[in-house]
Amino acid sequence: MRIGWIGVGVMGSRMISRLIEAGHTLTIWNRSQEKLVAFKEKATIAHSIQELAKEQDVIISMVGYPSDVKQVYDELFPFISPHTILIDMTTSSPILAKSIAKQALERGVTFLDAPVTGGDIGAKNGTLTIMVGGNEQAYQTLIPLFKNLGKNVFYMGQSGNGMIAKLANQIAIAGAIASLAESIQFSILQELDVKTMLTILNSGAAQSFQSMNQGSKMIEGNYEAGFFIKHFQKDLGLALEISSTELPITNQVKSIYDWMVQHGHQDLGTQAIIKYFMSLSSSK
Repeated sequence: MRIGWIGVGVMGSRMISRLIEAGHTLTIWNRSQEKLVAFKEKATIAHSIQELAKEQDVIISMVGYPSDVKQVYDELFPFISPHTILIDMTTSSPILAKSIAKQALERGVTFLDAPVTGGDIGAKNGTLTIMVGGNEQAYQTLIPLFKNLGKNVFYMGQSGNGMIAKLANQIAIAGAIASLAESIQFSILQELDVKTMLTILNSGAAQSFQSMNQGSKMIEGNYEAGFFIKHFQKDLGLALEISSTELPITNQVKSIYDWMVQHGHQDLGTQAIIKYFMSLSSSK
């Protein structure tokens, strides 16, 4: 399959590698051209979105913010061939996804919103969970492609529903990662062996993806980003924006990530949330 890929960040670079390994022919573009160097022997490097749009079966975007998504599709639409299927895998606004789907339909093009969860580990190992909204026939056609990237692929219904499902997922993560950080800092302050405590968490009912993958990083002070704080802050903001009811846990955790960004930690991984709880301890 001929695939155009827009966005070569932490997640995108790993997903591109998996598609190349699966035998697909990729043309890739990124706003920062230096990120494309690693793929110059494995994929075609496009120097513009117009160049990338030519003769692709599928074009996938994986960028940072809804504003980036809008800019990409505003630039992309004039050059799209009618047979091309567009897929946005960014965690973005459901409202924007519906708008892009409507614009695509008016141009005789199919658009799917298909955000993912599973972090950089899932992207590297092809174990992502993918939530897809939009045309069901197009979804069925592309299941083999999605299976190159993820272990679990779910059709969520109409356009925008993939994004809504991802935001629901982020709400669940918010509580898990914040309570994990609070538990670890509590254990440290009570002078427990924190590594043993993490083993206890991971062997009982408190076990979660966050405790298994982020707990040791919190303890070791490893804040390298598998998923950026600034992007998680954005996701929680999107959930709060579209919710028709109060989301007290989400609101509280977002306020913590707001604090992290205000203190210059926006490019650290989400596990760095423990810095907030450490700051509370040091202020007493």
